[in-house]
Amino acid sequence: MPVIQLLLDQIGWRPSLAVLALVNLALGMTLNLAAIDRGTDAPAPSTPSMTGRTAVGWALRRPAFWGLMVAFTV
Repeated sequence: MPVIQLLLDQIGWRPSLAVLALVNLALGMTLNLAAIDRGTDAPAPSTPSMTGRTAVGWALRRPAFWGLMVAFTV
């Protein structure tokens, strides 16, 4: 918070947002590239590839779908 306030006082709110976005991007990308190995961390597909009505029907039968729908709506 003190760094953000210092940025706001020195350069204004728009450049401060740009600086914070660049820091977030640089830090996030660096950590992502360093920590995630696509070969070993990729999840195994739990269901076959579905499209259209098959996918909708499958989702409607899952309690997680309804829980997420309620959570997003609330």
